[in-house]
Amino acid sequence: MYRGKYEAEKPVKKVTAPTEAPEKEELVFKAPQRRPPKARRRMTTGTIVFYSIWLAVIAAFAIGLTIGLGALKDWLVDFEASQPDSQSQKVFEEYFRDPDWAQLYELAGIEDTVFEDVEDYTAYMEKTVAEHEITMLETSAGLTGGKKYVIRATLADGSYFNFATFSMTDQAGEDAVIPDWQLDQVELFTLNEGGKTGFQRDRSYRFLVLPGTTVTVNGVELGEEYIQRTVQTEAEEHLPEGLHGYRVVELEVEGLLTEPQIQALDEAGNVVELTYDADTGLYAQNIQTPEISQDEYDRVLAIGQNYCKYMIGNIGAGTLSQYIDSSSDIYYTITHMATWLQGYLGFEFGEETIQEFYRYSDTLYSARLVMDLNVTRTDGTIKTFPLNTTFFVEKQGDTWKVIDMTNVSVQEQVVQIRVKFMDGDQVLQTMLVSSEENQLTPPQVQTPEGKTFLGWYLQEGKLEQAEDGTITVPEDHMTEPLTIYALFEEA
Repeated sequence: MYRGKYEAEKPVKKVTAPTEAPEKEELVFKAPQRRPPKARRRMTTGTIVFYSIWLAVIAAFAIGLTIGLGALKDWLVDFEASQPDSQSQKVFEEYFRDPDWAQLYELAGIEDTVFEDVEDYTAYMEKTVAEHEITMLETSAGLTGGKKYVIRATLADGSYFNFATFSMTDQAGEDAVIPDWQLDQVELFTLNEGGKTGFQRDRSYRFLVLPGTTVTVNGVELGEEYIQRTVQTEAEEHLPEGLHGYRVVELEVEGLLTEPQIQALDEAGNVVELTYDADTGLYAQNIQTPEISQDEYDRVLAIGQNYCKYMIGNIGAGTLSQYIDSSSDIYYTITHMATWLQGYLGFEFGEETIQEFYRYSDTLYSARLVMDLNVTRTDGTIKTFPLNTTFFVEKQGDTWKVIDMTNVSVQEQVVQIRVKFMDGDQVLQTMLVSSEENQLTPPQVQTPEGKTFLGWYLQEGKLEQAEDGTITVPEDHMTEPLTIYALFEEA
């Protein structure tokens, strides 16, 4: 029975003649017979071509699949990178993580002012944001279809403020598969009480100086348009040319972001010291109020008493000329008018008061003398002549004589104030007017289409307007600079 290809056949015993000695049995194994190999078939040309094409197709498919997967991966990367979250983070890292304030200033379209530029803004923001962690939060973009983000500066204690926003829009077309989110607009804010408000330069400063003093703010000279109020006295009408009484000019500059560099120079170009009051924002020049000396006091009293003596006939014109300049108009007036009294039994002066003293120069001053002259008439009755007169006293050689006198209070202030007429944020007209003139003529105003002109208003309410167009400002408002607004309503 066939056992397999290489299975041995059973051994066969060999038998010899009995006379011979028996031999050992020998086992004989036969090798299995191998099948003859099949004849190899020769590969035809068609077969070679087939397999070549087949292998090429497989290789092309593999290459194509590799390329396709790579392209898909790149597309997915591009798609992910084009999403607003990724793009906004990129914008944040580029512009806000470590802010370049000058670049943001330009992106936000902030314009320099007369007094400040990008360097002032940079210094302000570096100081404001110092030691804060800067982060980004998405906020509502309204109905724009874009994306909007708030930039926040936070301290370790959790307090924070928002100082900027930026928006993004998809610049890709409507049929685009991959969006193209790009930076659209940057808006900058300052830290103002009450939360986030529009970027504002809200510092203002006032200056109280003598006329002729030049004030510069960050190197820019404040011209007449910055004058808000002027003050002088009635004494100007009685003084020689070139001399002045008490005068001050108040100037104001608004819309500053940082504390400015201030300098004041007098007419000779010398630096004038200004004292700053942080509570009022006022820089004030030291304007001294002169005090009367004892010699000046005594001279004014002597002048007044001798004037009264002349008016009752106690002294003559010659003596009067020792106290009043005989070449002056006032001396001529006094000596050519009727005296107070022709005869009397006696007289005495009441207690005097000397006030409103002002020294205009080393050779000229004025003072107001208030005093009563009590004259006992010939019938024994007493007649009181009150004196309330300001004397202008000038040094002439070694003596001081009156060159003018008046019953008017020459130290009464004459004030001019700045009045601005506004239409919204637009200045229509600005001018200085006397505080005594509360009847003002406003400028012509163009009423916008579809609206009706309501009238001119102060913050306290509407001003009365006459048929001729003039408006009446309450007298108690004519002491400080005024802003008057034109208001409209929908027709």
